[in-house]
Amino acid sequence: MGHPQLRAAGPVRGARARAEHPPQREVSPRPPRPPRRPRRTERHPNPTPDPARGQPRRS
Repeated sequence: MGHPQLRAAGPVRGARARAEHPPQREVSPRPPRPPRRPRRTERHPNPTPDPARGQPRRS
């Protein structure tokens, strides 16, 4: 049985109507993803070298 909202959305079509008029694809299979924004909170610039040791900290 169909979902009530899906059934009420449009006229109920039979098998013959579906065969004569194949459903049109209104949505692409994979919608385009929004452009990636750099996340400022997670990536930090390279830490400044510790003057006491003279080596950049590695974590």
